[in-house]
Amino acid sequence: MTSSSISLPQAILVSFFCETLLYGVASVLYILCLFAISRKTARGSVARTFMTPSTLLFFFTTIHTFGVFARNLDAFVSYPGGPGPYFMQLTTPVKTIIQVGQMGAILTADALSVYRTFIVYSKSKIAVIVPLLSWIATFVAAAGLITAQHLVSVNTSIFSSTVTKWTMALLSTSVATTGFATGMIVWRLWSARRAVRQAVSYSTGSTFTTRFAIILVESAALYSFTNLVYLILYAMQQNAEGVVSGFEVPLASITFSLITLRVEAIKNESPTPDSIRSHHKTEHQHQHPRDDMSLAHQAPSSMPPVHFLHSLQNQGSAPSLKPSPAIGPLDSVDSMA
Repeated sequence: MTSSSISLPQAILVSFFCETLLYGVASVLYILCLFAISRKTARGSVARTFMTPSTLLFFFTTIHTFGVFARNLDAFVSYPGGPGPYFMQLTTPVKTIIQVGQMGAILTADALSVYRTFIVYSKSKIAVIVPLLSWIATFVAAAGLITAQHLVSVNTSIFSSTVTKWTMALLSTSVATTGFATGMIVWRLWSARRAVRQAVSYSTGSTFTTRFAIILVESAALYSFTNLVYLILYAMQQNAEGVVSGFEVPLASITFSLITLRVEAIKNESPTPDSIRSHHKTEHQHQHPRDDMSLAHQAPSSMPPVHFLHSLQNQGSAPSLKPSPAIGPLDSVDSMA
C-alpha cells in the first residue's frame, strides 16, 4: 500500500464526523422538500411520484450514516484488536449495510439524471441511450464490487487488485453518467432558450430556464466533483479516500432536495400565466385596437412565452416536441425538477 499521511482509522473517523454534519443538512432539506412537494401536490401542480426519489435518497443516506456509526462503534469500542485490524475487514454485516446505502444512493441519483434527460428531450428513448447504458454499467460495477468484497479474504486491503478494479469502474461510470446527462440537459435548455429569444422580443421565461440550467450544473458539479476526488484518491491508494467516501451519499440527497427547493423558489418569483396573457393582450390591443379577434388567429410561434410559462407554473406534465420543437424543453423543465 502506498504510504499515506493519515491512517485508515483516522480517515474513517473524520469521514464519520463530516457525514453526520451532512446528514443533518440532508435531513432539514428533505423535510423542507417534502413540505414544498406536499403544497404543490395539494394545488394539483406536481405528481406525488416526485416524493419517491427524494424519500429513497434520504432512506439510503440514513442507512449509510447509521451503518457507519455502528461500524465505528464496533471498531473503537467492541473489537478486541482495535480499529486498525477491524477496518481492514471487508466482509462484515455492518459493512454490507453501509454498501447497500452507498450503492442505493449512487444508483438512485444517477437514475434521476437519466430521467431528467428523458423528460427534457420529450421522452425520446434515443436521446437517453448513452446515459442509460452508462447507468447500466454503474449498476453492473456496483454489483461486481459487492460480490468481489464478499469473495475476497476478510482480512485484506480495500486496495486489493480485485476490489480496486470494481471500485474505480463504479466511480468512473457514475461520474460519466451524471456528467453526460447534465451536459445534454443544459445543451437542450440553452438551444430552446436561444430559439425563443430569436422568435420573440418578450420572453420572461428565458430567465427561469437559464437559472434552472445553472442550478442543475451546480448540483451536478458538487456531486460529481466529490466522486472525482474520491476516484483520484483511491487510484493513488491514499487512506484519505476514506474521508471523501462518506460525502457522496448525503450529498446525493442534498443535491436533489436543493434542486427541488431552488426551482420552486425561482418559480415563485416568475410572473403568473394570467399576468403574461394580460400583458400580451394589452400590448396587442394597443397595436391593433380595431382587430380584437386577431389575437386568437395568431400563429402558435408568435406567443411561446405564454405557452411555456403556463407549463412552468404547472409541474407534473411533459408535453411533446411535435407541435413546437423550440418550446418543448421549456415546457418540460418544471416536470423534472
